[in-house]
Amino acid sequence: NYFAQMGTNNIYLEWRLNPALTLSLNLSNTLEWKRDGKIEEISWVLRPILQYALNKDIHFRIYAEPNTDTDIHSLNTLLSWNFKPKSWFYLAFNETRDNSAGKMSLKDRIVVAKIRYLFFL
Repeated sequence: NYFAQMGTNNIYLEWRLNPALTLSLNLSNTLEWKRDGKIEEISWVLRPILQYALNKDIHFRIYAEPNTDTDIHSLNTLLSWNFKPKSWFYLAFNETRDNSAGKMSLKDRIVVAKIRYLFFL
């Protein structure tokens, strides 16, 4: 373990197919240097994202994060509901698969619910 320089580059493209449906693509590149100034690792992550607004208060988002460096691939979904001003309910489903053996075996599957509520005092 040591401290060294790190740099990140991002490209983000978004296409609004209609007022409710958005398709986007996020490409990020991370460079990590050793203390002697040589590059230790270069990582690329491509994240396609699909977002749909069921109405003005309910949104659904799904995105994938394939990682060819580690062969660990993620699929994430998020349902968000704005049930009162500045108060939200979130339901997330995340799945991670390991393709290092060529079988896309399940690594993690997580479901999380969260409520964020604003108290007016």
